[in-house]
Amino acid sequence: MSNCPVCQEDLFSSRDASHELPCGHAIHWHCFRELASHDSRCPMCKKTAETHERMKPTWDAMAMGIALQPVPPELCKVVTIKCNDCEKVQPNRSWHFLGVQCQDCESFNTVVESIEFIGQEAHEFLLLVKGRDRVPKVATALLGRDKDLGGEGHQWQRSLVRTLHHLLHEDRRF
Repeated sequence: MSNCPVCQEDLFSSRDASHELPCGHAIHWHCFRELASHDSRCPMCKKTAETHERMKPTWDAMAMGIALQPVPPELCKVVTIKCNDCEKVQPNRSWHFLGVQCQDCESFNTVVESIEFIGQEAHEFLLLVKGRDRVPKVATALLGRDKDLGGEGHQWQRSLVRTLHHLLHEDRRF
């Protein structure tokens, strides 16, 4: 027999309508509506209780709030998170007091597993990671510009691209 995780009434013998959550757990419809007014997670497994499509506008708004409110360097944290929805672990993520978004499923239903760096050390690490993410774009742009200019007289660009390639692919400290 299965009981409603909110009111504990037996769902099979209940006269009240039940609702199946995306995770597969069942709950009374009226209990779900009450729960959804303050929590968007299944009370059993903590997965998001709404579909991705219904949560996307909320997650987009949360991401915008994070973008508009950067964490000051002295409060920065680099964390490892686990997503309750897709169950993937993601290291070296930037912590924010509004939440940390899963890179795989876009959910904010994540928990901090561990804190890797804090304060100025975390801030510097995040700047390095952000710069590293931009390096391939810079190299691609330079290579494209070099080709557009016929490759003549642009030795500095080719040298820079070789240096960036070395940093990315051969020098594992970067």
